[in-house]
Amino acid sequence: EYMALKIQRSKDTHTESAIDELEMLTEIRKHEEDPEWVEFLANFEKEYPKQINARLCRPLLLLDNFAHHGIHGKHMCSVFELMGPNLLDVIQHYEYKEKRMPLWLVKKITRDVLLGLVYLHERCKIIHTDLKPEN
Repeated sequence: EYMALKIQRSKDTHTESAIDELEMLTEIRKHEEDPEWVEFLANFEKEYPKQINARLCRPLLLLDNFAHHGIHGKHMCSVFELMGPNLLDVIQHYEYKEKRMPLWLVKKITRDVLLGLVYLHERCKIIHTDLKPEN
């Protein structure tokens, strides 16, 4: 089974950021079954049946986390489910091909990002402060 491994640098500030991220990821997973969120997705899917698959609208799955102590210090490591390319990779793919990204894809990406932000803000009370294609 393939997984994604995120390894943080050993600097204290990176370790603190990794611990904060783990706390947020734990909080985010707590709310995916909130009745209000499930109802919101169901209503959205009814209104836009070809636009969304509510079963696929869920937070990234953190499988495990651990600290690795090596010659350069302590590294916080997180194990995630394997996803696809990030948005920056998709943008660069189309730039390399000297083509525009299809409008249907731009709309889907925009919708998915906005749904994720609604979930973070409304359900988890988290404001994403680092929104960029590679995130």
